[in-house]
Amino acid sequence: MNFRNLNSVRCLFSSVLVRHIWNKPKAMPYIAVRRVEGQGRIQMTLSFSLNEKPVRTFNFDRSCDETVGATLQRISANVQKRFMKKTKKKKAKESDDASAVAAEVADENYDAELFCGGEKVDDVTLNGDAWGNGSKLCIAGKEFDVTVNIPTIKSIEFPSSLMSGFPVFPKLETEFIDKWATQFIWYKGCQSSNETSQEDTSAQATTSEGKEGQTSCPITWTKVGEGSSYTPSNEDIGSNLKIEATPIVDGRSGESVEIISKETIDAGPGFCPFENRHLYTKKVADDDSFRVISYNILADVYADSDFSRDNLYPYCPPYALAIDYRRQLLIKETLGYNADIICLQEVDRKVFNHELKPVMESANLDGLLLLKGGETPEGCAIFFRKSKFRLLGEHNISVTEALQMAPENETLWGKVLSVEPLCERVLKRNTSLQVLMLESTVQPGKTICIATTHLYFHPTANHIRLIQGAVCLYHLETVVAQYRQKGHNPAVVFCGDLNSTPSNGLIHFLNEKHIAAKDPKWFPSDSPREEDCGGQDLSHTFDFKSACGTPDFTNYTGGFQDCLDYVFIDKSKLDVTQVVPLPSLEEVTQYVALPNVVFPSDHLALVCDVQWKKDPSEQRSE
Repeated sequence: MNFRNLNSVRCLFSSVLVRHIWNKPKAMPYIAVRRVEGQGRIQMTLSFSLNEKPVRTFNFDRSCDETVGATLQRISANVQKRFMKKTKKKKAKESDDASAVAAEVADENYDAELFCGGEKVDDVTLNGDAWGNGSKLCIAGKEFDVTVNIPTIKSIEFPSSLMSGFPVFPKLETEFIDKWATQFIWYKGCQSSNETSQEDTSAQATTSEGKEGQTSCPITWTKVGEGSSYTPSNEDIGSNLKIEATPIVDGRSGESVEIISKETIDAGPGFCPFENRHLYTKKVADDDSFRVISYNILADVYADSDFSRDNLYPYCPPYALAIDYRRQLLIKETLGYNADIICLQEVDRKVFNHELKPVMESANLDGLLLLKGGETPEGCAIFFRKSKFRLLGEHNISVTEALQMAPENETLWGKVLSVEPLCERVLKRNTSLQVLMLESTVQPGKTICIATTHLYFHPTANHIRLIQGAVCLYHLETVVAQYRQKGHNPAVVFCGDLNSTPSNGLIHFLNEKHIAAKDPKWFPSDSPREEDCGGQDLSHTFDFKSACGTPDFTNYTGGFQDCLDYVFIDKSKLDVTQVVPLPSLEEVTQYVALPNVVFPSDHLALVCDVQWKKDPSEQRSE
């Protein structure tokens, strides 16, 4: 069933409404000063009216090193010029004596002065030192409070797709205020019938024009919520949404902004299987543990092509492959896990900047993106809960560059370099490893080295993934050693889309700490013989365990089904307390394979709760 076609009650209003944004008119008994450290300039906005004349807005851009006296002269001159011009025209109509008119107008005093603490600011004071909160600008007998860096909404817009049952977050850009400190009021709008009471004070009516310039029924706006997001219900299908947003910080409010969605709300797909998984994650994990997600979310660059639609995912309706649709499922699914650490692969740069990061920030999660090398516009992203962790450092690498340059890889690189076909294939890879060192804010002294990657996908490249995995682990050993020298004792979590099934050499290496040069897993029968470098004895020091085990599948498409995704934890320091069950085979294949109308990716999210092991001294004290 094509759920997008269920929206048969779309308002006429939506077909002609264009997205728009405006500032509400507001009296401004202040002069707004914008001053950003390091820019060397200040911008000022003054709204001014004199003797019942219309309000005029004046904008000034001055150097911080200019004297305040020079700036005040410019303010006086601009205001005087604007109002003298209007006054002259008016008085000239009433008198034939032009000289008398000019003299009368010139008598009006437009001198500007700046006061701080009741004392006049010396004219030789520099702008950078003169304009501060609490100061007052006086001009033509009027006083204006100086307000520096007023909270501002620079832009706000709705996502291009809205669905019932899925939270809507506005795309927001602000200045001098945390985005989600903004006050939001949400309204839904429906066409009013002729019988609608004109005395309904809980709603606001708006009239729009039809395609032929004819006026349609007015839109009645009904308040439906407050906060950074709104989740439409089935009753909202066919309605538009409106937001009134006001930036407020430390008791100071900026100009309110109002925006109306261009699109109306569509019907959603109904219940999604990941909602069953949310039953296990209704609350954030306790302070002595943390919840981890590893999830390949299917980059739009790989889904939005004719090849993907016709060959990779022909069973998935094109609308369900579109990022505007999948993004809504991804956000609802990911937020519903209430995770403390979220590791994502195949993250598009635009999706991260405009969708994921703002939404995660609203849930108190900070995040960083690491793109792959070259021109690839996607990569890995790690988010962490700010109330549980603080960032100690980033230690990302390009795997190929580290293979060639890091001292710990000298022998392995020599092996690769000795076989030209292997070297050529390895050097074409732009795989990256994202590494964050996090310190617990609720468990003193506890640190986590969290790392995620997306290894080379090709089915005949098990040997290359083993090389890439070794480079990742050697780098993690180096990072952990550096922090041990600083007095930390990090636990390691290594996760991602490793593109390796449980029988592959890399998974054996991770679990067993060692793989011999002559182990047949180094070069399985399907590996190109011309790329065989003879292998190398590889070892690492981590005591790893696959926290979520080895499910039958974490990737399920029409042409492939197997376990490719893992969350490896240091079992000497960490225990698994919960693994959130994966969807059943019946749920995954309800629409043939992944992705589909209820699954946003061709991979499944791995979700588990992990707890720090107690020190022996702590156990004895109990």
